[in-house]
Amino acid sequence: MKNLALLYALASIAVAQDDLPQRNERDPLEFEPNLQLYDVKPEPGGPTEPWAIPADVSKAKKDADRAQQKAKRWQQLQKSGVLSKVEAERAVLQANRAVYRYQQARVVETKKQIETLRARVAKGDPADELLFTAEETLKTNAALAAEAEALLRRTDLEFAKNQLERQRKLLAAGLASKKQVERAQSNLEKTQAESTSSPPLPTQPPPNP
Repeated sequence: MKNLALLYALASIAVAQDDLPQRNERDPLEFEPNLQLYDVKPEPGGPTEPWAIPADVSKAKKDADRAQQKAKRWQQLQKSGVLSKVEAERAVLQANRAVYRYQQARVVETKKQIETLRARVAKGDPADELLFTAEETLKTNAALAAEAEALLRRTDLEFAKNQLERQRKLLAAGLASKKQVERAQSNLEKTQAESTSSPPLPTQPPPNP
């Protein structure tokens, strides 16, 4: 059984080789990953702000699908002992973020379609049925975006809780400082406060710690 598990793990590594994180042996171990929820890279030819809603809905969907597939694969690799739990959690968080961005992009696109249709109707163009359909689609897309936002918030909160627990264990083992634990505690409290008050997700990146 051990040999079979080892073969499975090696096969999984080959399949996911392009996505696996690379680390120089001289680099320190990543006890506290530098993860920010909104550190999305700008899209080529799209908005320059890294936190902007994607302009290309089809590309946003592809990114979301790929991120979800990666998260699923990394969870399997984590269970096989190939990846750490924090790496698997990070992949899930990034996947949920990508899905949320995709749903946001759909809402924006539908709103633009509605504006165009309203302008046509105002000019006497018989596009009432198209406008009604677009308005119903907007309701559906807005509901899906709200669900994606709620899931993203829960994932963010769970990650913050797990990160604090990890830092406490590392401190007990002499591998982390009290400052790192305090920072993880502060991040958890901030995340909990945002989850309780349920404000809109920020439209700009959070300040650097």
